[in-house]
Formats: sequence, structure tokens, C-alpha cells
Amino acid sequence: MTIELLTGFKLGASIHTMDGWRPKAKRRRGACAFPFYRIRWISLATIAGTCTLSVTSCSVYDVNLIGEPNDRAVPSQDAAGERSNQTRDAGGSPEGGNPKADAAADGNCRPNPDATAECPVICDESCNGEDDDCDGLTDEGDTDLLCSLSNAKARCDQGECLIVECVGRFGDCDRNPDNGCETALDEVENCGSCGNNCDVSLAHTSETRCALDGTCEIKACESGFEDCDDSDGNGCEHEITPDGPCFPDANCTRHEFRECEYFFCAEDTSWMDARDKCGVRKGGDLVHIDDEEENDFVMSHLEGDSWIGANDIAREELWVWSNNAVPFWLGSQSGSSALSQYANWSDEEPAGDADADDCAEISTAGSWNDADCDDAWHFVCEVSPDLCPDDDEKYDPGQCGCGEPDEDSDLDGFADCNDLCPDDSAKTEPGICGCGFEDSQEDRDDDGTPNCNDACPDDPEKTDPGACGCGKAEDGSSDSDGDGTADCLDGCPVNALSTDYGSGCGLGYLPANIDVAALDPGQADETTTFDCAAVLDTSDTPSFTTWCSGNKPQITLHAQSEGPELAVVAMRDLNIPDGGVLRIRGSRPAVLVVFGDATVAGLIDTSADNTTAHAGGNYNCNAVSPTSQGGDVADCGDETGGGGGGGYGTTGGLGGRGDDCSGGSGGNTRGTPNLIPLIGGCPGGFGGGCTSNGRGAGGGALQLSVGGTLTLSGTLRANGGNGPNRCINFHGGGGGGSGGAIRVEAGNLIDSATIEVNGGNGGSSNGSSGNYSGGQGSTSSGENGGNGNPATEPSIDYFGGSGGGGGYGRVVLCNRATNDGCLP
Repeated sequence: MTIELLTGFKLGASIHTMDGWRPKAKRRRGACAFPFYRIRWISLATIAGTCTLSVTSCSVYDVNLIGEPNDRAVPSQDAAGERSNQTRDAGGSPEGGNPKADAAADGNCRPNPDATAECPVICDESCNGEDDDCDGLTDEGDTDLLCSLSNAKARCDQGECLIVECVGRFGDCDRNPDNGCETALDEVENCGSCGNNCDVSLAHTSETRCALDGTCEIKACESGFEDCDDSDGNGCEHEITPDGPCFPDANCTRHEFRECEYFFCAEDTSWMDARDKCGVRKGGDLVHIDDEEENDFVMSHLEGDSWIGANDIAREELWVWSNNAVPFWLGSQSGSSALSQYANWSDEEPAGDADADDCAEISTAGSWNDADCDDAWHFVCEVSPDLCPDDDEKYDPGQCGCGEPDEDSDLDGFADCNDLCPDDSAKTEPGICGCGFEDSQEDRDDDGTPNCNDACPDDPEKTDPGACGCGKAEDGSSDSDGDGTADCLDGCPVNALSTDYGSGCGLGYLPANIDVAALDPGQADETTTFDCAAVLDTSDTPSFTTWCSGNKPQITLHAQSEGPELAVVAMRDLNIPDGGVLRIRGSRPAVLVVFGDATVAGLIDTSADNTTAHAGGNYNCNAVSPTSQGGDVADCGDETGGGGGGGYGTTGGLGGRGDDCSGGSGGNTRGTPNLIPLIGGCPGGFGGGCTSNGRGAGGGALQLSVGGTLTLSGTLRANGGNGPNRCINFHGGGGGGSGGAIRVEAGNLIDSATIEVNGGNGGSSNGSSGNYSGGQGSTSSGENGGNGNPATEPSIDYFGGSGGGGGYGRVVLCNRATNDGCLP
């Protein structure tokens, strides 16, 4: 067969037959290349620029005639068209190989359109340390998919396939990753793991086998040996010649009862040794007696007093059975059955000897006695069938049953499944006080519930705090405002109109300085009207000393953290018509709270009466230095200077000079711009030579908090008192008091009122000539008092000076609808 290739290239070299496959053929410009054919026998010639291929035999296969040499398996095709693997050596012989040709055989390679000598063909990447897909990377991608080893999960590591783990019942016993996991692990020689030879690992066996779970099993024992404990792990462990058959001891007789084997052994031994001997058989232990019938059976075969499985070794006076640790008796002779189990103690047994008697023996009469475990007695063994065949961890149901572990969290001998107090080693039942508490009948409040179970031990009406807490009823008896909500759950317990404290109990906002929870507007009329000259006295127990008509509103006292106690009046609606007056007197500031609307066309007055303070005036005025109280003057002789004025929002004026003495200093400012806390004004200083009633008082403090619309067209007044004139002829005048405080806040404020918080005037020294008049109280700082003038008498230098004027007070007007004036 001849194939003509019209390549236009010059033939560069001859290419030999398959048996002389050309290695290391490099692509050169003008060389002929014949991809996709396996050449059996060829000859090449150059005829007029044409490559001619003479083929003796071919396999349809893609072949790299110009690539690098390969030493990988190369599929070939037999006469039937089936592919097979051959190998080529580096010289191109069948023992070597070409990895790209291998991939091509599976259809994984294709010509490289940008072929180079290093990469003529593009193949899928494989684990070989080469760039098969010509992308500049080696063995990239998911390396687990680049390797395929027999019976193994593999990964590619630096061009080699390594075993990650074997799959199925196979192992890599030769430690050669090239052949994968080559060894089956279900044979006797390699059972479950490489080199685990069952014939060697199981002692005294004549025949073994490898089980499906990969463990060695006994098929037959050597002559003279038996597998008494039915355990493959220790082989045929029992030697018959010295010990006899699979009996606990040579001096034992065998009997059957209820599908169990019993061995009655006449050798005297300790309890521990007896138990070890019983354990020679799988499922064997000292006898566990379940009921009277079994007890009678055991007694009938006894040849002497014998050990049984009962013991209190782990915990004194908690008697359990050795085969499953199930408790059956708690206490000494006066104890009781545990878990409803059978017991047949002799009289005065168990004796409860904590030092030694921790094991039990059965007498020939059938009753049980406790004894020292080191004593020597006969013994009785019981061999039971596997009662939990599907539970590898348990041979006996124990306390919790097959498939459930007998976990004992508090180590009291009772498994959690039988322990209602699994974390309290002192109790298995809650008793009257519950787990974790010692039971006590003490009942401090005599309500029939012991203190340990009474969450309100001092409240005979409750054993649980509930929502309201101990000492507070949760029914209608604690509903002060009758709104159907218990006081403890009612944010406004005395206000039937609201239960929401956050809404101001219906006010719509939380007012400054007071607690709305205690306010009950329901005591007042729908509208409280002051159409007369009413008087509210805030001293002692606040009350209206002069009242107009209708029901009087509630008055309560509210504490302030940094101010005086407040007298708070709660109303629904308020009306002070033109001509109506509400004067507030007494020692405490006043707060008028109106949950609805209010109209003030008349007068609310908290002003001082000259030297007498009202509504919280004169409160704590010298608490800090410099003080807000006007300064007094020293006695400089017969005539002295005047006192200074009190300060609040502004400072008071200085007192006038007299008889070579300076007048009193003016009071300093005080309080906060938002009037929180609410406090009144401060007095002026004493005039020269005066010791009482010699100064003007500070104005009072008023807060008006309205939930609805407040219409102000009248007058709100908190003026300071005037300082008195000279006490004695030619002496100085007293200082004027400062103005007080007025805070107004409303859901909606309509304001055209006259609001006065002016300072009082200073007192005059009343001299015959010169400037003797006191300073004027002002909306700014108080004026200074005038100095006294020279006297006509030589012995008198000056008449007394006049008092300084009081400073201006503070006013807050807060419209909640727009937040105007509502200082923080």
C-alpha cells in the first residue's frame, strides 16, 4: 500500500518499520509527518516535493512520528480490530511507551494546530509529570481523577500515583503503589489486615477461618484444649487434661434450670476467686437469684454454705448482683428492696458491717447472710445464654435493657434509666424537696408547702412568684384602678385610662421630673375649674386650703434625685378662666399634670411675698460656692452697706456701700436650662444691721404638664420678693430675691401668656439725700444698690447703702407636637 502525502515538504529522513520505530524524530521544516496511523512497514521518498509513504501494514491509530520518545503503553490493534497494550522502551521497542499515544488510543488526543517539537499532540492531562494538554502546567486539576489504581483511592503526587486508602477488603501489603491494593484481606493468611495469620494468632487451634468482619474465628481446637469462654480472641484457652472439661472447678456438679447451667462447686475459696472460676465459661458468674423458685432450686443442690453473686463492694449498703450490677437491696437489716427485686436475707441480715462483710453466701436452709469476702466457702455458678444477642456491649439486659447502656451519671449504683435524680447521688426520687435538696418539712409561711418547694416561702398566698412576684396578688384584689389589669402588670396601676407607662399613662409622653405611674386623674372632675382665688399649700401634707367647687384632684409627693420633693396634682382637664386665680404656697415646688386639655386665661402664681418664699423658693441656695444667695454685709458701725440680690438665671446685683463697708455680693446663677430638677429661686443678702426678715425671698417653682392642647392667654408668675428697706434709721436695705422657675410642656402649646420670673427689687436705706434706693430686679442681671451719701453730722461718714436687685429666673416652653423648646 502506498499513500501519497501532498504536503509540499521535503522528506528529511527515512523512517523504519514498526520493529525499528524511529525514536526522537524531531519536526523540522520540510519534514513529512503522518499522524493517526500505526506504521507496520514503511519507506519514504521525496518525489517532486511530495512525501510518499509505502506501507506494508498499518493499524488505524494516531501516532507521533516527530515527537519526543515515549516509554508508555501503546495500544495496538489485532486482526479482529480489538486494541491491546504493548510497551516501548526508550529506543522505540514495544517495551517502551508513548503516553500521548496511550491517550490517543482512547480518543483522548488530537493534533495540536500550533504543533511544536515538544507538543505535537494535545492530550488529556494524566499523572506523569508532563504537560499533556500543552497549557504550561503539569498534572494540574483534580489529582484524584488523574490516577486509577486497583482497589484503591489514589492521588497524584509529583507525577506518581500514590494510594490514599484501599477500597473493599483489600490491602497494599507489598507497599508498591503501582499495583494498587493487591492483597485480599479475607483469607486466613491476611485476615482483616496484612500479615494477620489466623493459624498463628489463635492459640491451640487446629483449624481457623477469616470471618466476614475481618476477625479470626476458631473452627477446631487442638487435642486437649477447649474454647470454654466462646471467645475467639484468646483461642482455645482451656487445657482439659489438668482442669477437666469446661467446668469452673474439678469439684463441681452440673445442673440445669430455666435454660441455664448451674455448677455447684464444693471447693472452699474466697468470693473473688470463686467468681473468677465461674467466669471460665462465657456468660458465667456467681449465681444471680431472681425469685423464690430459683432460690429453692439452688438450696436443693447445696452441699454446704456457698457464695452467691450478691455484694455491696462498690457502695456500702447498696447490694447488687455481680453479673449485671443491678441493685436489689438498699440498707442493712432494716433496709428495703430496690427496683422491686427479690431478696431472702436471714434475720438481722445484712448486718451492715462497713469494714468487711461485703459479700453474700446462701446457707443450706436457703437464707442469705453477709460475710467477709476473704472467707472460704463453697460457691454456686450460673451460666446464662446471651440475653442480648444483638448488643455487642451487653450479655444481660442489666438495668436499662438490651441496646441501652447502664449509664450511672451520679455513681450511686442506680443507672440513669432507674434514677429520677440522675445527678444527685443522695436521691433516686425527688421526694418532697426535689433532686439536689435534702427533704425537709419546714414550712415558714404555714401554707402547707415545705420551704424547699415553695418559691415564696414567706407568702402564704403564693408558692410561685408568677408574673407579679412574691407578696403581690395577681388577681383583681391587686387591681387598684379597676381596669382589669393587676397592679404588678399595669404600668399605670392607679390610672384606669392606661396601662402603658411608656406613653406617660395616657399623657402621650413622659413628663419631666415626675413618675406618672402614681398619678390618678380619675379622682378629679371631668374638668377642674378654678374660677375663684384658690390656694394650694404644698407644705407638710399638701392640700387646697381654699377651693372653688367640685371634686378635688389627687395630690401626691414625688422625690427628685437632686432637688426638693414635689407636690403633684393630677387632673383630667383644667380650666382657669379670666379672673380665676390659683396661688401656690408652701415649701415644695408644684407640678400640675393635666391628661386632657387645659386653658389658662387667669393667673397661676408661685411668687414670693417679699421676704416669704413659696413653692420651693430659697431651696438649698448656698449648697455650692459661689452661692446663689445674695451676700450679707458685716456690721461696720451704726450704719452699714446694703445686701446683694439673689441669683438664678442671671446674677443678683451688688449691695450699696455704707459707712466704709462694701455692700453684699450678688447671688450666682443656678439650676439647668431645662429645669430638671425643678427648683425655685434664691434670696438676696441681709441689709446692714438686719438679722431677720432683712432680705427678699426667691420666687417659687411651677411645672405645668398637659397631654392635650394647652391654651395660655393669662399669666404665669414666679417672681422674687423685694428686699426690705433699712431695719434701723440710716442702716442699709436688704437684697431682692431672684426670680423662680416655670416649665411648661404640652402635647400642643398655644401660647400668648404673660410669664413672669423677675427678680425682686433691693431695699432702700431711706437716707435724706443722695441715691438711697435699692437696685431693681431685672430680666437680666439685677441692678446694684446705691451707696449711702455723706451725713451732715461729723461723726457719721455715710448713710447705709441700698440692697441689690434679684436676678432673673428660668422659663422652659416645650411644645411636644413640634418639639419646640423641649430642651434635652
